[in-house]
Amino acid sequence: MDLMRSNIDVSACLTNCSNHGTCKLEPQATQSTCECNQNFTGVSCQSMTIPCLQSNRCMNNATCINSANFTSFTCQCPENGVYYGQYCQFKRNLCENVTCSLNGYCIQNESQNEQAECICFNGYSGKNCDIESNSIKIVKAIQWTSTLICIVALVLIWILFITVDILRFFNICTERIDIGAWRREKLYGEKRVKQKMYKNKSIKRFVYVNRVASE
Repeated sequence: MDLMRSNIDVSACLTNCSNHGTCKLEPQATQSTCECNQNFTGVSCQSMTIPCLQSNRCMNNATCINSANFTSFTCQCPENGVYYGQYCQFKRNLCENVTCSLNGYCIQNESQNEQAECICFNGYSGKNCDIESNSIKIVKAIQWTSTLICIVALVLIWILFITVDILRFFNICTERIDIGAWRREKLYGEKRVKQKMYKNKSIKRFVYVNRVASE
């Protein structure tokens, strides 16, 4: 009632409290003021003090949560776990620890709620590219068999060389076989003469020369 009887123009106060406060005239005051409602402030109660209502600071569809006394807020990031940070502004690399069994490569599929997905190489399938096709299995079996055969052949050759060296060292099986004489023996019954191999050809030549000289 005092406000109505006063000579102060209160129309500005009544129209400019932004519907968020009450126009009030203090005793012996020369002008009216706005008494703001809870969670609003400013000359005309135009500013909100609720953090989440002031501006949407949370990013990437995060949920803004006010504190109990409306003095601060927190951002609750989406449940898919892709985004993190104070405002959910950072994006995780979901492919960081996904190897796709070394048979493919990883991508982040935005159409499937930002999930990691393996793109398999030719001949592989499955969620982690761990399923081999029949053609891959055949190729691997051939490679394994070929490798095994090569290893066995090398071992046998090595054993042969070692055996020959041992026989030569102990002068075992040093007789030389004449192939032509062996054939005549089998075909015509001729007896073949066994000839001994000399380890050193120079010794054989020396013996032959001395025999001619003595004759």
